Amino acid sequence: MELERETWGEEAIAELREELHRMADPGYRKFQGRLIPGLKHELLGVRVPQLQQLAKRIARGGWREFLRAAGRESYEEILLRGFVIGFAKAGLAEVLEETARYIPEIDNWAVNDCFCSSLKIVRKHREEVWEFLQPYLASEQEYFLRFGLILLHSHYRTPEWIGRVLGTAASVRHEGYYVKMGAAWLLSSCYVDFPEQTLPLLEGEDLDPETAYRALQKILESNRVGRKEKAEVRVLRAEKKEAMG
Repeated sequence: MELERETWGEEAIAELREELHRMADPGYRKFQGRLIPGLKHELLGVRVPQLQQLAKRIARGGWREFLRAAGRESYEEILLRGFVIGFAKAGLAEVLEETARYIPEIDNWAVNDCFCSSLKIVRKHREEVWEFLQPYLASEQEYFLRFGLILLHSHYRTPEWIGRVLGTAASVRHEGYYVKMGAAWLLSSCYVDFPEQTLPLLEGEDLDPETAYRALQKILESNRVGRKEKAEVRVLRAEKKEAMG
């Protein structure tokens, strides 16, 4: 079908929806459904690289009109819109405007994390996006906060930013499962890249024990951490487990 079109009406959206159904893989849908519990939208089973290829083509045409016309009937339709925002040839202000409009629709970790990864424009504008992120990083809403944490994971793990990233991770206080898991993933990746800066935070008491424990568990699962370091991490993980009661 034509995806580089300039206009998106009901007929074009219906055609796109039919294309998504044709691309669906029942086996992958079953597998994916186990990884994303509690989905509120239909899951078709279209693989992420396929959705990314569709989004790249849509972004070469009237992507603004697509975002206004696109459906929300399936997980794939929602994720596709996020990828289009990531691939859109637009200035930072417009991308952030579309991002702010999209974030309230995020209600599962998979859409959130794929969307964050797609926002490559962030790497050219980290300072400006840092300011944009602050309300989300201070939010009480679970997926607003996870969005902020995973965007840091995707685009801010650099020598220049590691101090601010770790400070942000230490300040997070939220009981949501997907916030804790997001913070743990961020911290474990920071440890792999910057062990000397990250270890004191994991050893200290600024983090809640559950988040620290989950981060340490993820570090043990990494193939990029040596045996000696893993032995030390196991001891620390045991201490955090005891502190969890």
